Amino acid sequence: MSGYPVTYGKAGADASVQAGRMHQDGMQFYVMPDRGLSSGASYGNSRLWVATKGNGDIGSIFSNDIGRHVVSAVSIVPTVLSYRNVEYALGKADVYSRLRQDGDGSFTFHPVYQQHNFRLLLDLHVRDRIWLPLEACGDLPVCYREIYIANHSSQTAELRIFAYSQIRGETEPDMQGYYDENLGLLCCFNRSNPDNIRFTGFLERADAWETTSDMGRPGALIGFGGLSGHTTSCGNLLAALQKDIVVAPGSGVSLHLIIGFTSRGDRDLKGIAERSADLQNNFSASVSGLAEVAGHGVAHTPDRVINQGNFWCKVNMLRVTGDYPRGVGFSNDPGRSAKVVGRDLAWFTMGCDWLKPERSRRILEDFISYQYEDGKMPEYYDAVDGSREDYGLNINDVTPLVVVALGHHILATGDTAFACRVYPRVKAAVDYILSQTDDRGLVFCSAEGSDVWGICGWRNIIPGYTLSGAVTEINAECYGALQAAAFMAETAGKQQEAEDWREYALKLKEAAGRHLINKDNGLYYLNIDTMGHANADVTCDEVFPVIFGLASEEMAFNIISRLDKYDFWTEGGLRTLSRFSPDYRPGVNAGLTGGVWPGLSFWYAFAASRFQKESMVRALRNSYSLYIDNPCGRNTIPGQFSEWFDGENLINHGMRLSPWEPPRYLWAVVEGLFGIEGTVDGCRLDPMMPDDWRWMSIHRLPVRGELVTVFMSRIAGELYFHIRGKAESDYNSETYDEDISSLFQPLDIDAHLTAFRRTGEISVCIGSSSAEGIMAPVRISGVFAAETIYDLSIYDSRMGEWVDTAPRRGEELDRLTVELEPHGFRLLQFRAQL
Repeated sequence: MSGYPVTYGKAGADASVQAGRMHQDGMQFYVMPDRGLSSGASYGNSRLWVATKGNGDIGSIFSNDIGRHVVSAVSIVPTVLSYRNVEYALGKADVYSRLRQDGDGSFTFHPVYQQHNFRLLLDLHVRDRIWLPLEACGDLPVCYREIYIANHSSQTAELRIFAYSQIRGETEPDMQGYYDENLGLLCCFNRSNPDNIRFTGFLERADAWETTSDMGRPGALIGFGGLSGHTTSCGNLLAALQKDIVVAPGSGVSLHLIIGFTSRGDRDLKGIAERSADLQNNFSASVSGLAEVAGHGVAHTPDRVINQGNFWCKVNMLRVTGDYPRGVGFSNDPGRSAKVVGRDLAWFTMGCDWLKPERSRRILEDFISYQYEDGKMPEYYDAVDGSREDYGLNINDVTPLVVVALGHHILATGDTAFACRVYPRVKAAVDYILSQTDDRGLVFCSAEGSDVWGICGWRNIIPGYTLSGAVTEINAECYGALQAAAFMAETAGKQQEAEDWREYALKLKEAAGRHLINKDNGLYYLNIDTMGHANADVTCDEVFPVIFGLASEEMAFNIISRLDKYDFWTEGGLRTLSRFSPDYRPGVNAGLTGGVWPGLSFWYAFAASRFQKESMVRALRNSYSLYIDNPCGRNTIPGQFSEWFDGENLINHGMRLSPWEPPRYLWAVVEGLFGIEGTVDGCRLDPMMPDDWRWMSIHRLPVRGELVTVFMSRIAGELYFHIRGKAESDYNSETYDEDISSLFQPLDIDAHLTAFRRTGEISVCIGSSSAEGIMAPVRISGVFAAETIYDLSIYDSRMGEWVDTAPRRGEELDRLTVELEPHGFRLLQFRAQL
C-alpha cells in the first residue's frame, strides 16, 4: 500500500490496530496518521450535515431545515498561562498562549464518529471526538465534540480551553447573541429571522463567554485573555466559550461541547438542550442503532476489501438521508444543497431496499408527489422550498428510472398496499413514456441545447455537449420501466394493462434491435441524434442495455467483453470513455469524459456477473480500494465513497462522500455477486460465486418482511446452501428455523461465522478472508444446553470430507477454536443426542 498507511480494525475483535484501543460495538473502523489529509470525515443525521477539516476541527455545519450552512467552523484552542511574555507589558492581566501539537497523531474513522488522538506540549494527551446523535435517539440537531485531556507529566497543568464557532454560515450577516443562564448556552440568531438560532455550550458549563467580530482570535498563537461575557456585538460573529481546567499528574479531564441549530426558535431550544444533556445515552443509542441497521444485508466473502465495502456502503447510506421540510431524501451534494435528484434517488432506493426498505418507500413516495401533471418526473425537487426542475427536456432518464425503482421496491418488499397506492402515478409515467416514442418506435428526446439542457442521460453536466435524439441509455431504461410497470400492474390487479405494457416493451426491444445496433462492431450506438446521425462512440453507457435486459445474451456478452479491455480499465475501476476516444479528457467535466466513477464500476460489476465473474470481483474490489489506498495521495477519506477520480492519476476531484455511489455497491453485491432477486414468495438465489471461491454468506437481508440468511459453500465442486428464510434455489440446500449467528463471537477479524438452528441440530459455518491459515477463537453464549451431549461432525474445505469427532457436553461448548485454511471454510454440525 502506497502513501500513509491505513490500519483496518473491527471493534470487539482481538486484532491490533494503531493506538491499541478496541471498541466493544462490533463495528469496523479505520486508523491512519493525522498528517496530509486535505479534509476530514463527513457525518450526517436527519437534521444536520457536518464536514470536518484535515486538522481535526469542524469545518462546517449544514442544516437540512433551511438548506444552508449555519456554522462555518468550530475550533478548539487549548492554552496555558504565559509567564509574562516579554512582548507584553508587566502590568497586563494574565495572558495565555496556544499549546501546539507535539509530533504526529492519528485519526480514527468510525461509523459514528471521527476521533483525533494527539499529544500537546507539556506531555498532555488529547482525544478529540466529533459525532452526531442518530435516529435511535431522535436525530437531535446538535453536534457533539468531546475533549479528553490526560496529563502524562509529573506537573499539574492549569489550562484554559477556548471553543470558537463562526456562527453566520451562509446566512445574512446580521447575527445577534445572548447567553441563556438557565440552559448554559450561548445563542446567536439572525435578526432578519429570529427563529434561526445557533447554540453552543459546554455540558460542564462555560466559565466565560463572548460574541465578537474579531475572526482572527482562533488563529492566534499568544495573547488569549479571559472572555468578557459581552454579547452586544452584531453582524458576522464569532461565538466564544472559555473553560478553565486543572489536570493533575496521572489524571484526565473531560469536556463536552455541543453546537447545534434550530429553525424553530426558543420554543424548540429548551427541549433540544435537555435531550442533548444525556450525552452518554445518546452516544450508546447512536452506536447500537447504527450497528443494528448496518447489520442488515451483511456480506462476507473470502475477499477482505469487498467485505469492507459492503459494510461501509451501508454506513454511508445512513449518513446521507435527511428529513427536509418538503420531503425525506438526500441531496445530490450533501452539505451544500437541498436538491433531491430523481436518478440518484432511484438508484439509491434499489440499494436501500436491501438495507432499510421503509426508508426507500418514504423517499419514493415523497419524490413522486412532485410528478408533473402529464406524468413526467422532474429532474429534481428542492426539499426546502418545494420547487422542481426538468431543464426543459421532454424525456430523460429520471421518469423510467423512478418507475424501475418503484417496481424494485414492491418486488423486494411484497408491499401490495404500496403498489396499489402508487399505481396511478406509475400509469401516468408509463403513458407519458409511450407518448414520447417516434415513428421508429424509439423513445426520443427532442432537446437541442447542451449541458443539462441538452443531455438526457446520467452524464448530464458536460459543458457544450449534447446527447439527445434516440439515446440507447434512455431506451434501455424505458424497456426496464415497461417490464417493471407490467409487474406492478399485475400486483395491483390490472392484468390487461400488464399485458399491454409487456407488448410495448417487446416492440421497444425490437425497435432498438433494428435501429440502435451498430452493425460494424456489434455494439449499440450511443445515440441517433435529432438530425438522424448515428453516434458510434463506445462509452460506458453500453452497460445499460445489459442491466435492463434490452440486449440479447450474445450482445450483452459482447458489451461486457468490450468494456473489459485495457482502454477502459484502470487499477481503480472503469473509465467513462475509452482512453483512445477523441473526447477523452479524464480530469475535467466531472470525470464524465474519461474519469473513473466508482459507481460506474458497480454498474459494470452487476452487468458482468453473469458473464465474467472475475471481472465482477475486480470491479467491486478495485473500486473500493480507491477509497482506502493512500487517502492523502488520492484525496479520499477511508470508509467514505468518493465521487469521481481523474482517469490517469486516480486522484479524487469530486465529493469525498457521494450519496449515490454507496447504494449501487450494495445493489451490485446483493443482486450481482449473490444473485438475489425478489419473487412473489420471497427471493431466489442464483449466486455468481467465482470459481476460485469456496464460500460466501449474507446475513439478515430484508426480503418481503423477513430477514434471510444464507451461507453458500462449494462441496465436491457443487454449491451447497444453508438457509434461514424464504429463499429458493436450484442448488442443494438445508433450511433452518433460526439464524443464531449473534450468539457466537469470532475473535479474529478474518473469521466470518454464520450459525443456524433447527430442532435437534445446530450448524455453524465459518469462512476465512485471510490469505494465511488462522486459528480462530470463538465465544459462544446461551446456545448449548449444559447437560446435553452433542454429536459433532466437521467438514473441512481443505480435506474435502466430513469427519465425525468425539461427542461434547454442552457445558464444554462456551468457546471453540477453529482452524481455517487460507480463504477456506469449515462446517460444524452439532446434533443433540436423545
